[in-house]
Amino acid sequence: MPAKKAARQSVKRGARNRSARTINRTILATAARSIESGDTAVAEQAVLVAISSLDRAVQKGVIHKNTASRRKSRLSIKLNRLKVAGASEAETPAARAPRRRSTTGARQTSRRST
Repeated sequence: MPAKKAARQSVKRGARNRSARTINRTILATAARSIESGDTAVAEQAVLVAISSLDRAVQKGVIHKNTASRRKSRLSIKLNRLKVAGASEAETPAARAPRRRSTTGARQTSRRST
């Protein structure tokens, strides 16, 4: 293939990939902002859209599958932390059962071999 044609194709692909990456970044930022806002329902929906967008980018060859996997994982972790925080805030101290201490009285120590 002539070098001129390869250069033209490279420019075309670069423009297409740049556009897709920009859209992806925007969607990921929106998902991150929705998680930070604290609204679980909105955050869940935004994360689903972001995961779908990442999968589409992988199919098109815009980003590597491991990169997409890493970003999806990080988003899911943040979303799960939000859900756990929301669940613990909803729980009132009176509704929680009192926690009992161990009756053995012995302190748990870690044994390290040095």
